[in-house]
Amino acid sequence: MENKVLKAIINSQKENDNENVNINANDNSSNKSFFNNFDLNDESFGLVNVKVFGIGGAGCNAIKYILDKKPNIPKNISTYAINTDAKALKRLNNLTNQIVIGKDLLKGLGAGANPIIGKQAAIESEADIRKILTSTPTDILFIIAGMGKGTGSGASPEIARIAKELGIMTIGIINFPSLKAEGNMVLQNAHEHFNNLNHYLTSYTLISNDKIIDNADNCVGYYDAFERANDQIAHIIISTVELINGSSDQNIDFSDIKTFFNRNHIFQWGKFTFDNKTNKETILQIIEDNVRNSVFDVLLEDKNTTMLVAAKINHQTLSTFKNEIKDSFSTITSDNNLSIVYDISYQQGENVDICYLISATESSKQQTTFKNISHPKVDIDEFLFGNNSFKKIQTANNTSFPTRNSTKVIKSNKIINQDIEISEISSSLSTSAIKNTKTLN
Repeated sequence: MENKVLKAIINSQKENDNENVNINANDNSSNKSFFNNFDLNDESFGLVNVKVFGIGGAGCNAIKYILDKKPNIPKNISTYAINTDAKALKRLNNLTNQIVIGKDLLKGLGAGANPIIGKQAAIESEADIRKILTSTPTDILFIIAGMGKGTGSGASPEIARIAKELGIMTIGIINFPSLKAEGNMVLQNAHEHFNNLNHYLTSYTLISNDKIIDNADNCVGYYDAFERANDQIAHIIISTVELINGSSDQNIDFSDIKTFFNRNHIFQWGKFTFDNKTNKETILQIIEDNVRNSVFDVLLEDKNTTMLVAAKINHQTLSTFKNEIKDSFSTITSDNNLSIVYDISYQQGENVDICYLISATESSKQQTTFKNISHPKVDIDEFLFGNNSFKKIQTANNTSFPTRNSTKVIKSNKIINQDIEISEISSSLSTSAIKNTKTLN
């Protein structure tokens, strides 16, 4: 009997000792200090700083769509609506940063669909643009702009030039006008000024209004068709930033994205979802449909294309299915040019989310259009104002431009003081532009 009691006492003592050891171990771990050379609580550290410039009418519309429809955009994206038309900016209702360029020149009344005016407005506001880009760090600048009219065509190249001079990676998401709906003159104007912009971009993709219209269902209205294009623009920016921000067992970092855009001057973006029971043939069909029905007006390079693919899969997804994904994308490009990163999700679900960036080339239609453009050399003053001579102010690049008030016009060898309203200048610009562009057709 005594032996049983003694054993019970000994066992009880051992249990107490074990508990004390565990408590001491826990105490030791809670008191441990680790060396960190950065603040773990600083959420901004390690995130890229992204700025998005919507320039002109199309660019500002895209910014408005992003902020209206995508309220939960990553915090490290800052948006700016940039225009010569103050009235158009007021439609944004203080949703974002709003910048009127060419305030002294145009008084917020717009560029009158004239790219030369848009360019002068950007030059006048160069100090403001530089301040925006340098007051806080800028790792990536997205420029959203439409080509063919005034502010987007004229100001975007100047803003991209400033970004390039500051060493900022600049990605263009450029909208081209519809030949069917807007005419040949606007399209030719778009190509000419896109050439000026392209020189300063790290990489770009093109969105075609013709493809937007062609891909729209018969029951889809004109406005809704263009909303789909804005949705694609929003996804490009948000998905790219989320790829960089994401933290998982495997992830794509800023250097991966930077390498892709630096190596590939033209790109296309895509995103789609399927379940993890989908076979390879169906996956390939989904990829092809996604590319074919996109609004992007670029061509994929056969087998020489580079692909950066992010696949979000469940942690229980079989490795054989990962091979199906890889084999499907390998039919588009060679294995040497394919990079797939798997974001492992530990939540329940069978869906696989795919987001990809793929290098591209200009469409044959665009290449033909570029080759066929032949513009006469036009003196800027003559182009804008005919034979009239104006009292002028000097701008940053030493190009002269007329003042709004107390303008002197030489007429019949007499100098007459005359107030010129912006509406009159706009009328003069439009008339002069039409005269000079008739030679293009």
